[in-house]
Amino acid sequence: MNKPKEISSWLLIILSLVVLLLPLSILAANVDDIEEDILKAIYSFKFGKFTEWPKTKLNDGNSTLGFCILGKNPFTQAALETIEAAIVKGRKLRIMIYRSGLLSNDALDECHILYVSQSEKTRQQPILSALRDKPILTVSDIEGFSQKGGMITLINIDQQIQFQLNPGAITRAGLEISSKLIELAKIVNGQVPGANR
Repeated sequence: MNKPKEISSWLLIILSLVVLLLPLSILAANVDDIEEDILKAIYSFKFGKFTEWPKTKLNDGNSTLGFCILGKNPFTQAALETIEAAIVKGRKLRIMIYRSGLLSNDALDECHILYVSQSEKTRQQPILSALRDKPILTVSDIEGFSQKGGMITLINIDQQIQFQLNPGAITRAGLEISSKLIELAKIVNGQVPGANR
């Protein structure tokens, strides 16, 4: 009796694995075909494959690359399981979830990619101000995130996940993004958080 549900679960897992293996240039999966949060999780980790961190951030003796989530976790268990064994820059992705607010220095040291949840919408300015010089790739689906100093904003347009990119925020943090990723993004010029302080 549970066969149709089991089959659809397996199809979702297989489709997710196929998407994981595709380069971003052809990653145009429709939200109707894969759960939106799974696509956003895959995109967020894949951005790390196109990012170069300063040597001081990667030469910390750690064998993992921190994928941090700040605020209420927007991802289902299936989404997290899809990416948890991924390899980025020769390191296994390590998922860490932090409650809302500013991150401690220890947490900042462990994070390479930081996904800022919708629950942090009203706190995004102080968060981005605290992160502006840190070599941490910031990603969110909060509307206007990149214009406010975030690095990458995931947006759903016509049932397809697309993204905006703020090169100024990336450069200020000492990160480098592949030209391949820049070609696929909508470029926005955001403000510099904390610049007028």
